Amino acid sequence: MEQANIRLRRFKYKDTFALMKWGKHDDPRFYHYNFPYSSTSDLEAWYRAKKRFMKRWIFAIVYKGRVVGYITLKNVKWSKKQGEMGIAMDPEVLGQGIGTCAICLYLHRVFRSFRIDTITLKTSEFNTRAIACYEGIGFEHDRVSREPFEEQAFRTDILNRFPFFDHDSKKLYVNYHYMSISKEKFISKFIRKSE
Repeated sequence: MEQANIRLRRFKYKDTFALMKWGKHDDPRFYHYNFPYSSTSDLEAWYRAKKRFMKRWIFAIVYKGRVVGYITLKNVKWSKKQGEMGIAMDPEVLGQGIGTCAICLYLHRVFRSFRIDTITLKTSEFNTRAIACYEGIGFEHDRVSREPFEEQAFRTDILNRFPFFDHDSKKLYVNYHYMSISKEKFISKFIRKSE
């Protein structure tokens, strides 16, 4: 993967139209990442919700001139100098190292541009690809918590395909891994080595 082919920039409204062209996840545990909108009003509402002034920043991941993902900075706690990362990628580009490179660009930008010393995230235990990516970058496991799955709408599809998925009569559950990386660790691992 050539890093020169990957750019991170502020997400613009026109980028929402690129998201409509993304592929679709065929694993029902990831259906909620499939971009569902096609009308102009839905796109505008999604964009406004993602880009709340002073509460959330969204960056486009551009690969060879095409928007293939986005990364958010959200839930910023200025007093603790801490923010949370969220990421979504076109399923058709997964496994190519694009996400890893984009996250490194994102961390470099956030730690340089904001008064933030720690970035946190959470990911489901079954998302082993994401966990391996985060560990490779330097994120550390803080805790694991059993919680209701973030998307209950696909319960039937999930249980048909994964009958042993943790559930009771009302909800699906998953172990979420809470992870974090400090500015100091990121700089020592990536920035100082390249100097």
